[in-house]
Amino acid sequence: MPLPRSRLSRVLTPRLPRFLGVMKILAVVSLTALTLTACDSKQEEARKAQLENRADKLEEAATTTKNAAEGDAEVAKKQGAAQAEALKDEAARVRDQK
Repeated sequence: MPLPRSRLSRVLTPRLPRFLGVMKILAVVSLTALTLTACDSKQEEARKAQLENRADKLEEAATTTKNAAEGDAEVAKKQGAAQAEALKDEAARVRDQK
């Protein structure tokens, strides 16, 4: 004796193969779209390479500027220390004149 079928299963059973066919088509279309969008054109690759080169040059310029600023700061620090030492020596001479 066959099992009784519910009303829902009687409605869905004829449509199930069609639904699966549509789902397969959607899956294939989605995968194809993803594959095509993942491929960069030669122009896109060239643009990315240009941007990468520009970024590298800017980083090099930033490093050079930083090193120059640190060098200038060191020179200014030494000059300031020398000036302060000269002022202390002058103050000591003034005190010695008393």
